[in-house]
Amino acid sequence: MAIAMAMAMAMAISMVMPMTMRSTKTTKRKSRRSVPAAFLLMVVAVSSTIFLVAAAPLLEDEKENGRDDNGSSATSLGGIETILMAGGTSIPVSGASSSSSSSALALASSTTTTKTTNDCIDDPNFFYEGKKACTWLSKRTKKRCKIVYGGKPLADRCRETCDYEKCRTNLEQKNKLLVGAYYYPWYGQDFHRGSKNHSYLRSKLSNPRQYPVLGEYDDTQPEVIARHLKWSRQNNIKLWVTSWWGEGRRTDVTIKNHILTNPQLKDHKIAIFYETTGRIREKADYDLKEVRPDLEYLCKQYFNHPNYYQKVDDSDGKKRPVLFVYLTRKLEDLGLLQEVVSLMRQGAKDGGCGDIFIVGDQVFQGPPSNNNPTHLIPFEILDAVTNYDVYGSLRGNKAGGYVGSRQKVTNYYQGEQRAWKNIAQSKDCAFIPSASPGFNDRGVRPEVGHIPLSRKLYPKAKEGSLFKAALQEGRTLVDSAMDNLIMINSFNEWHEDTQIEPIYAFNGSKGKNSRTSLPHNLTFGLEYQAYNTIYLKILKRQTKTWDVSLAVPASAETSLSFWDGGFGTNSTASTREEYITTISDIIGQEQTEQE
Repeated sequence: MAIAMAMAMAMAISMVMPMTMRSTKTTKRKSRRSVPAAFLLMVVAVSSTIFLVAAAPLLEDEKENGRDDNGSSATSLGGIETILMAGGTSIPVSGASSSSSSSALALASSTTTTKTTNDCIDDPNFFYEGKKACTWLSKRTKKRCKIVYGGKPLADRCRETCDYEKCRTNLEQKNKLLVGAYYYPWYGQDFHRGSKNHSYLRSKLSNPRQYPVLGEYDDTQPEVIARHLKWSRQNNIKLWVTSWWGEGRRTDVTIKNHILTNPQLKDHKIAIFYETTGRIREKADYDLKEVRPDLEYLCKQYFNHPNYYQKVDDSDGKKRPVLFVYLTRKLEDLGLLQEVVSLMRQGAKDGGCGDIFIVGDQVFQGPPSNNNPTHLIPFEILDAVTNYDVYGSLRGNKAGGYVGSRQKVTNYYQGEQRAWKNIAQSKDCAFIPSASPGFNDRGVRPEVGHIPLSRKLYPKAKEGSLFKAALQEGRTLVDSAMDNLIMINSFNEWHEDTQIEPIYAFNGSKGKNSRTSLPHNLTFGLEYQAYNTIYLKILKRQTKTWDVSLAVPASAETSLSFWDGGFGTNSTASTREEYITTISDIIGQEQTEQE
C-alpha cells in the first residue's frame, strides 16, 4: 500500500506541476519548461518507489522493535473490520464492525505454535472447562498488528487467543455468573451512629474527608433504595444478602417495609443474612431459644416473597429458600452448629416453608483435614459453605497492610479456597467464593488494633487492584450446584470499609488529588482514595455476561514499553501480569463511558 501511495503521489505531482508553471511569461516558454520538470518528477517518483521496496524489511524490523507506532491502521468495509498491515496486507475479521459492541481480533504471522497457557487469566473461556475444549495459540508476530474495538486500536501486539468456535458450548447460560453482595439496611438519620461520633473510617480521614456519594443517608428513603438498586443492576449485582438482626429491629423493618416494596426492585433477589452474634450470642452468653421462632417468622414474612432467592433442586425442580448464616464456624467450635441448624430447619417447617437451603459462613483460612471425620461434619449439616471474612483469611494480622503481589492472591484462591471447594463437593455440599476490596475497621473499633488491608496489591499498584485480582480468581471457583454464585463483601458495610458503594471527597477533589493517608493512627500509613464508582466498574468488567465476540486475550499488552523481555524501570512489580491492563478492561471502560 505504501508503494502504491508513493506512485500515486508522484503521478499527481507530475501532473500538477506543469499546470502551476504555466503562470510564467510566455506560453512557448511555459511548455518548454514543463516537459523537463514533469520528466524530473517522474524520475523522483520511481526512485522513491524503488527505495521503499528496498527499505521495507528495515521498516518491518523497526516495527518489531517497537520504534514505529504507526505501522498499522484499521478500517471497516461492508461491516467487516479489517487490519491494515504495513506493506498493504489487509486481514478481514468477521463478525465485527466499528459501530458494534464487539471487538475485532486480528493476528498476522506466518508460523503458529499450539500450546496451553495460563497467561489468559482474564479470558472466561480458559475456565469453566474451556481449557479442555480450546486450542490455545501463542503467536509472536513478526509484523505489528492491532486489536481494534469500535474503530480504535486497543493493543500493539497480539499474543494469545483461543479458538472460540470450540468454546461456544462453554459460554451457555449455565456458566454465567450470579453476583451477590452483602447489603446492610441499618443506616438511619444518624447513619448508624455515623454523624454523632463518625464511627466509620472515611468520615475521620483528613485532607480530605470522604463520604458516600448519596451523603450519610437514611436507607428507608425510597430514592436511596432505588439508587442502590440501579447501581447494582447496572454492575451485575442481582442478589442482596441482607443483614437481619431480629423481628421488629431496624433491619427487619427496612427489608420488609421498604426494600421489598420498592417499585424499582423488579427482578432483583433478596436473601436473609442471619446475624448469629445478635440472635444467639449476647455478650458472653449463648442462647438458642430465639432460633426456631426466628425461622418461623422469616418463613412467613420473607421466604414466600416472589423476590426471595430460591435454590432450585436440579433433580426434582423443587425450590428451597436460601438462608445465609453468619459465623457457623464459631458455632462449630462451641459444639452448637448441629443443634442450631436443626432448630432452623424445624422453624421453617413450622412456618410452612418445608425444607430450606442453609449457607454457612464456614470457610476460613486453611481447610480442615480429611483425616479427622469430626472436622467434616459441617459439610454434611450445611447445604453450602462460603467465606465472609475474606480479610482474615487472605491476610490475617500480618504486618505491612498490603497483600504484596498478584501471585499471592492466586495462591490464596487456587490453594486454600480450592481445597475448601474440593472437600465441600466431596460431601455433596456446594461452595460459594467471595471477593472483597479491602478492610479497615479502625474507624469503629480502634481499640482492637486490626492491621488494615490496603485496596491496592502493593504501594504503586492501581486503586482496586486487590478487588480485581480477587474477582479474577474467585470467579474460577464458582459452583454450578450453587448457580455459579460469587459473593461480594460488601455493598455498603462502611464501618469495616469493605464497601464498593460510590464515595466522594468532601473538598470536591478527584482522582489523585482525592487521596490521603491521614491520620496515620487510622490509616496505618495506607493511602485512601475517594474512588467514586471505580469498584462498581471493576465489578462490571470482571463479571459481565461473557460473549464470544468480547472475549479477547488478557495478555495483549497495551504498551510494549511495559514488557519487552524485562520489567523496565518500574522495580515494584513482581510479575509480568502486573504491567498488563487487559483488553476486557479497556472494552469495559469504553462501554461505561458510552453509557
